[in-house]
Formats: sequence, C-alpha cells, structure tokens
Amino acid sequence: MTTARCRIARTAVDAYALPAGVAAPDSACFKRLHGLIRRYLSPAVANVLAEPVPFADGSQLDWFTPLGGQPERLLDLPEPEQPRVRRVLDTRLEAIRELARRLPELDPECTDAPALLQATAFPGDDAIYVVGGQPVVIFWAYGVLPRFEPDAGAAVSAPGRRARWTVVAAAVLLLLGVAGWAAFHFSLLRWPPWGPDYVALLKAERAEGERLRRELIERHSALATSLGHCALQDQVATLQRERELLVGRRDELAAQLGRLIQSCKTP
Repeated sequence: MTTARCRIARTAVDAYALPAGVAAPDSACFKRLHGLIRRYLSPAVANVLAEPVPFADGSQLDWFTPLGGQPERLLDLPEPEQPRVRRVLDTRLEAIRELARRLPELDPECTDAPALLQATAFPGDDAIYVVGGQPVVIFWAYGVLPRFEPDAGAAVSAPGRRARWTVVAAAVLLLLGVAGWAAFHFSLLRWPPWGPDYVALLKAERAEGERLRRELIERHSALATSLGHCALQDQVATLQRERELLVGRRDELAAQLGRLIQSCKTP
C-alpha cells in the first residue's frame, strides 16, 4: 500500500550550498532519520523533515510530505500566524537535537547521530513551509550548525586555577542546593531530567491537535453544507425533468381530447 504524499516544492539541486564535509540528503538518508525520529519521538516531529526526491537528470529536487493540505511558504503567511509556526518548529527541532545527543546511549550501534543533528540546520526562512498548519523544512542539513569555540584568553596559572576551581566548586554546590530547594518547593522537578521539556512538547502537540480538530469540524460542516446544496440542486433538476414530462403528457392528452371531440362532432 503506497502512502499518499503531497509535493511541497520543486527546486534546483544547487539552490543552496552544502556546508563543507556534509553529504547531500537523499531518500535513503531521509528514511533512516525519519524512522529514528518516529521511533524515539513522534510522527509529528518526524514530519518536520521533507523527503527529497531528485529528478532523473539530477538537476532538480521534489520535496514531499505525508501531511495533507495546501503547502504555503512561512513568509507568505500573515505575520500574526508566523510566530506560532516558529514556536512549533523550534520545539520539534530541539527535540531532534536532543535525540541526536542521546542516540549513542539509546542505540550504540547506530551511527546516524551526526546526520540527525545536521538535519536540524537549514539555510533560512525560505526553506520553511507550512502544510495543514504544520511546519515542514526543505533543504534540511544545508545549514551551518553553531559552533562554540573556547576562550583563548582564559588560561591562568596553576595556583590561580586551583583557587578559582575551589571558588567555582563552592558556588556550584551552593547553587545546586538552592536549585534543589526551589525545585522541590515549587514542584519544578520533571521526568526524565534529560532532553527537551516533554511536558511543553506534549502541551504544544495537544494544542495543535485541538486546533486541527476544530478545523476538521469546520471543514466537515462546510462539506455538509455543500453536499446539502448539491442535493437540493439535484432535486430541483429532477423536478424540472418531471415537469417537462408532465407538460409533454398534458399536451398529448389535450391533443387526444381534441381529436375525440372532433370525432364526436362528425356525423
């Protein structure tokens, strides 16, 4: 059974340059990463990535999604709607990044953690589309991941380093104690302690589901109204055909009656 797909866009293969050392994503890479995200997170998070399907000549790419709806560029949406899409996208991409960081622990034999992390980088807002209210990214892996370089001027002498580490350790212990008290007092503890805030992620997914449910009800109502109009139009057409038949029958009877009257008058 073939899963229905919606084509989001058709682009040139060289529309964006890949970062150095990054392989161009293809259907095989997409299927591996999509399967990992579905397994450890959810289908909604996995659908953030669009599937690249190259032309036979390799000059263009079609980008597909299993989501249903009319694809729209994020930048073409009304400005009040764009922040919601960005929040959903940021939440789902952060969940994928955290999965990439923990994948070696979850599946030591899997080597796709770097590719999974790179998949969360894209060139910019031009690569973000919205399908059925859900964010979908094309040209994923074409962006540059942020890199954090150590401060070159941070070197200090050994005695100074030991003294500084003593102060830092004491401060850390104090902060941990305060944080633990605050977490217990204000019920801030959550499980699991690693990874993205799954409570917030679940809340966002539920909000999206509720919005989609309302939209589905509205569309069903509009469809029922349209079907009702169509049924009425069919009834009108049927009545018009019956009227034409009755008019024709009336004319035939009138003609027969006229002939009978005429025959009665004839001696």
